[in-house]
This record gives sequence, C-alpha cells and structure tokens, in this order.
Amino acid sequence: MSTVQAPGELILQTVLGAISTAAQGKVDVERIYGGSGPVSTFTFVVADSGERKTGVSNKVYRPIIDFERQEERKFAEEWTDYEIRQEIFAEQEQLIKLKLKKAIKSKNKEAICDAKWELKQLQSEKPKRPIKQQLIYENITPESLQIEMKDGFGNVALVSNEGATVLEGPITRALAFLNSLWSGERFTVNRKTVRSFTLTDTRLTLSLLVQPSAIEKFLKKKGPEALGIGFLGRFIFCNPQTTQGTRFINQPNQGCESGYANYLKRMEEILTELKDMGDSSKPERTVIRFSDEVKGYAYELYNEIEAMLGPRGRFEYAKDHGNKLFENITRIAALLSYFEHGKDEKISLGIFQDAERIAFHFSDTYIQTFQVYPDYLKDAYALQEYCQTKRESGERYISKAKIRRSGPSRLRNIETLTRAIELLQSWGELMVYTEPTTRLVYLDLNPNLFHEPHMWNRFYDKYKSHRL
Repeated sequence: MSTVQAPGELILQTVLGAISTAAQGKVDVERIYGGSGPVSTFTFVVADSGERKTGVSNKVYRPIIDFERQEERKFAEEWTDYEIRQEIFAEQEQLIKLKLKKAIKSKNKEAICDAKWELKQLQSEKPKRPIKQQLIYENITPESLQIEMKDGFGNVALVSNEGATVLEGPITRALAFLNSLWSGERFTVNRKTVRSFTLTDTRLTLSLLVQPSAIEKFLKKKGPEALGIGFLGRFIFCNPQTTQGTRFINQPNQGCESGYANYLKRMEEILTELKDMGDSSKPERTVIRFSDEVKGYAYELYNEIEAMLGPRGRFEYAKDHGNKLFENITRIAALLSYFEHGKDEKISLGIFQDAERIAFHFSDTYIQTFQVYPDYLKDAYALQEYCQTKRESGERYISKAKIRRSGPSRLRNIETLTRAIELLQSWGELMVYTEPTTRLVYLDLNPNLFHEPHMWNRFYDKYKSHRL
C-alpha cells in the first residue's frame, strides 16, 4: 500500500470495510451483556479529490472483486443448467397434470390419488434456483436490496469510492431499514402486489469514501433525519489530513509490499470459506468470543462510556454516537482477531485495546463534525468566537449593546444574548460590569488579568464619543 501514499486513516477504514464485507457472513461477535451480534461496520471517510480514494479502494477490494468475478462465471454455468432442468420439470409437471385431469374426468379415485402423489413427488424435486454470491452493491434501491438479501445469502455491502452515488441514490429513502440491518434485527417487508417477507439474520456493511461537497449536500437534505434516528451515529467516521504535497517517489518498501501480499492471502482464505456456504441455506455463524482477561476490562470500559453520556460528559450532545461506540469497539476487535488469528481464537486484551484506540480516535472526528448542541450552547459558542476575535484585535472591553448590534446575528435578541453572556461568565471567559454613572453594561474579555487603565480609558472615551 506504500505505493498509493494515501492518508493512513483512509487506508485503515477501507481495510476494515473490506474485512467486514468478507467476514460478516461467517462470524458474529460475543456481547458482554449476553448473546451475540454482527461484526458488520459502517465506515465513512471524507476526503477531497486527489486523495487517492479510488486507488486505495481498488487495491483493498481487489480480492473481493476477483471472488465475485469467479462466482459470476460459476453462476452463469449453473443458471444454464438450471434453465434446462426447469424446462424438463415443466414438461413433467404438465404430463402429470394432464394425467390428473383425465383421472378427475373419469372419477377414478385410485388414478386421482396416484396422479396427486406423483405431482407431490415431482414438486419435492423442483430445481432450485442457483444463488449468485454477489457481495458488493453501489447504486441500488431499497426494494432491490431487500429482494437480493431475501433470494441470496443475506450478506451484502454497499461500497463506493465516490460515496455520492450512495448518499444521493435511492437507498437513502430507507435509513431506518439500514439501521435495522446494522443491528442485525429482523425486518418485515410488506408488499401490496406481491407476497410480503421477513429478512432474518441478514448482514450489511457500508463503506463510503466521500468528497466534502457530497456530505454537505447529504446533510442539507437528510441531515436532521440521519442524525435524529441515529443513522450517522453508527458510522466509524474520519476526515483525514491530506497527504498531497508530501507524496514523493522513493524506493519501494519491501516490508509494506509483503504486508499487502499477506493481506491478499488472508482475504482469499476468508473468501474461500464463503464458497462452502451451501446452495440456499444460511449456516450458523461462528461467534468470536472474548478472553477472560478482556471481559473484566470490557465491563469497565462499557461503564466508562456510559458515564460519558451524562451531563458534561464526552457524549452529552452526541448520545446516538456514544451509545454505539462500545458496540463498534467489539466489532472492530472481532474483525481484527478473526483476520489475524481465525475464528477459533478468543479476542486478546491487546487486540481489544487496539480496537478501543481506533474507535476513540475516529470518535473525535465524529464529535467535531456532527455533535448536536442545544441552541443555548450554540449561542454561547457564537459569542465565544466573537469575543476571541476581539481579543486577537487588541480589545479588552466591549459593550453589550455593540455585541447586539454588530455581533453574530443569532445574538440580536436581548434575552438570547444575556443568557450567552451569563454562560461564558460561568466558564470564566469574561466578566460583566455596569458603569455606575452612565449605566453602561460592558464585558471584560480578560477578567483574569490586572486592570489596565489605558485600555479602559480608550474604550470609555470612545463610548462617550460615539455612544457604543
């Protein structure tokens, strides 16, 4: 991967998405509070054009694409054989139905019973429609995806190195459906014109590489819904620092290339196992379990994250994300363990802590991007930013009236401004005073510094001259 020279976070998330795509049909992960669940991940990388998203995706997903090509050829052969057997079956069925029809006309009960038994026996031998092992989809409607999952193995991935095709595509009409798939829940599909059905034990990976303009457009259109129902909170999210301007050509790093070769070999092993899943059955997944050492640590981490959801906690204003963080840590840990050691080895403490570091690192980016503050905090942060610009321009004192006139537009309302000032004062960022002679209400932007008469005089003289 060293030849691509893309941001490390972009590569890491793309690899996690690829491993999830290949592994989700074979393994689940233990839940420390009981039961087991999916290892499927939703990954989201925001990166500008030129960050080599396509180059990374092509290299990482190469074994899956090769696997699908092989399966496509196999499916084409099986489909030809299926159509021949289907024609033979239809002819046999027609002959037996004619025999039954004659028996009914002649009212020969014995002949009727024989024909019915023959028809029943034939139905039990009806050719089974072959299933195509297609793992990756991109621009697909929710209805089509549901049919594909019903008729196939139920393990699919929405993958795009130009994520706008997904974010602007029809699949975003069904965000609640995608939420259910992330959780591994049963989902009933009701149809008016055809028979309804229920998706059970299905898995979905989402791996999106998106340009900033695409995510901005998506947030304007679907942002409130995507945040409100916790869709975005399920993602492992990153916005990596660019590597453009530093991607100089050096001698090939043999260690990196051998690492990529090992990655390809292991992915091919995992994908080979998928070929043994059977024609239409959905076999039980192997549950990746925690070592005893991990369990005690995991309980403590779970409780720490839970505490972070409370007042003044890390996730106070990103609860949907915080509520999913521990689950994402366990999924990452299971994927890393399965990839490195196979399905029979328990998750070690080292791997679990690696997953924890990865998840919390990406959590920082999510909070910076999507944290939803209440209005009174947004007002306070707007005032905080405005006051900082005044400090940087050399001002220490400013009148409340001036902020209302020329400050952020959201602070025009006197009650809104007063509440924001009181909050910043409680944080120790400023102090509010009233000049006794003129009743001027003003803010000291550096309340921890000694009084500076020259700055006060300059401010007050200006106020008296212009009535700031």
